[in-house]
Amino acid sequence: MLVSRHTFFQEGAVLAKKRVFSKESAAAFGAASQAVYLCLADAKGLVFISGQLPIHPETGQIPDGIKAQTERALCNVEAVLRAAGTNFSRVMEITVFLASLQLVEEFEEVYRSFLAGWGVDGERVAFPARTMVKGLPADDRALLMIKATAYVK
Repeated sequence: MLVSRHTFFQEGAVLAKKRVFSKESAAAFGAASQAVYLCLADAKGLVFISGQLPIHPETGQIPDGIKAQTERALCNVEAVLRAAGTNFSRVMEITVFLASLQLVEEFEEVYRSFLAGWGVDGERVAFPARTMVKGLPADDRALLMIKATAYVK
């Protein structure tokens, strides 16, 4: 569901900035949106997804272990993508914050498997550009946080 709209002008083209919210992902905390959608003049746009923690939206629980947390965080990203009218096949960039770089191998296993399902016609998957940073997520129980940028047709 798209809510909250701000319109502004750039070189004669009307652009709209909209807040994106999905009940299927954990709510954003503080002064933040789950995502912001920038609608371009040609009715296409970009969606900027805030860092998604591995919090289950219904229970508020964080699963144990990096594999389960990676899957939950990716499911939260996927829910926000759907709410913005797009999906993982249109993700251009992902930033991953990991509590420890020793978690990379297990993270990578789940990440590759999850995103491989978004290939086109059995061709080799063009994974999004990715930055991985060692950093503590905003919740002490979480081992990672994932943010993304995607385009919307």
